[in-house]
Amino acid sequence: IAFTAGRITWVGKAAESSIDRSGYEVIDVTGKHVYPGLIFPNTSRGLVEISGVDVTVDSRETGDLNPNVRAIAAYNTDSHTLPVIRSNGILLAQIVPQGSLLPGTCSVVQLDAWNWKDAAYKMDNGLMMNWPRKGGMSGRYAAMYAQLAAASAGAYERNVEQLEKIFTDAKAYSAVENPENVNLRLEAMKGLFDGSSILFIGSSEPKGIISAISFAKRHGVKKIVLTGANETAWMVKDYLKENNIPVILSNPLSLPLYDHSDVRMPFKLAAMLTREGILVGLTYSSQSYG
Repeated sequence: IAFTAGRITWVGKAAESSIDRSGYEVIDVTGKHVYPGLIFPNTSRGLVEISGVDVTVDSRETGDLNPNVRAIAAYNTDSHTLPVIRSNGILLAQIVPQGSLLPGTCSVVQLDAWNWKDAAYKMDNGLMMNWPRKGGMSGRYAAMYAQLAAASAGAYERNVEQLEKIFTDAKAYSAVENPENVNLRLEAMKGLFDGSSILFIGSSEPKGIISAISFAKRHGVKKIVLTGANETAWMVKDYLKENNIPVILSNPLSLPLYDHSDVRMPFKLAAMLTREGILVGLTYSSQSYG
């Protein structure tokens, strides 16, 4: 295995290698296993230390629409959870803000750093959008979240109207080359319309996934990823494939969502979507604390 500037450049049998090793440091790993560094997407590591202690939680801001909030600025490189996951092979993480509709921008960090600027690997590479829920919860958790689902259903139209307005304004704002008055919220969304930023969509129901992706495409968003997904994504697999939407699945070792589901469904889902031609990534949880 050959590395250059921290990236794998060649993998194969040593006897078949034509690389001049004179310029390389050679490490003998005979009898050992070698793994690539793992990436932990969609996590609040470094933003939350102890979820029950408010002063150690810096993962969200007040309000529904905060596209200008940057998770990277709150990232704590001294978090005690980081050495633990780094020792298990996770070297990069996508830290994301938590909240309601537009909680802010996410960034990719490397986990061995002195401060957030040192940690930054890819700053502000995407904007998080949580699509509002319209219907009630289904599956094994329906009763537990019935009251919350009813409240969310009542606010659905208002939430969609908020998203419609800010995306319409942001699209118009992005067309202005040098705006006289800089709007920080709309400025943070400009990258969605030229492809320099990704819209990460979170939705927990099949119709919501379709609605959110249709909404984003209608507003001219260039790059879309469905994140924190579960087996509801399988129900709309044809739509995801048709629109070339990558998926980040969470909790592959969790219980299935529905009583009638295959008990191994969360574990099998990544392979099932991959066989359908959908690009799939894995994460532990959409809200992974400590």
